Amino acid sequence: MVLVMIERSEHLVGYFSGLLKLKKQADLKSKSKNYSLKNNNRKFISIVVATIAALVPISTAAPHQLNFSEPLFLLLWCSSGILCAFGTYLYYNLSVRDMIGTFVIGYMLAVILRFVADIIVNNIARTNLSITLFYAMLVGAVAGWAGSALWILLRKSTIKNKKNRK
Repeated sequence: MVLVMIERSEHLVGYFSGLLKLKKQADLKSKSKNYSLKNNNRKFISIVVATIAALVPISTAAPHQLNFSEPLFLLLWCSSGILCAFGTYLYYNLSVRDMIGTFVIGYMLAVILRFVADIIVNNIARTNLSITLFYAMLVGAVAGWAGSALWILLRKSTIKNKKNRK
């Protein structure tokens, strides 16, 4: 009788240790899901920041004076994106590929919002939406890459300075 109870208790211990292993595995999976959700939230916030950075220069121009092929406008448009990409990369530390992708999406979203607003509010229909979206993709990619590269270069230079001081 005692041997039967010992066997059953060993079986129960084995059963509960198996349950504990399954719980640990489930906890690890939920932690990776939480990391994925946090990363997706960071990407979404980066898209919102990129859209705002692209909308500010676009929305300050008059509807008939907005020319996306003008070099001065493109420089201003790109510089606002570089500043925001620098700050976003500094705070959220996304990969450079993610930064470029989110800024391309943000710039394209800003252009689409401006075109829709022009149609609804000002009754202006533009025929060069595809060219403007192409400019938005290029400027967004440059802004995302340059802002990230600027932060990476700054971080490397501070690391080198710290090593030289020691």
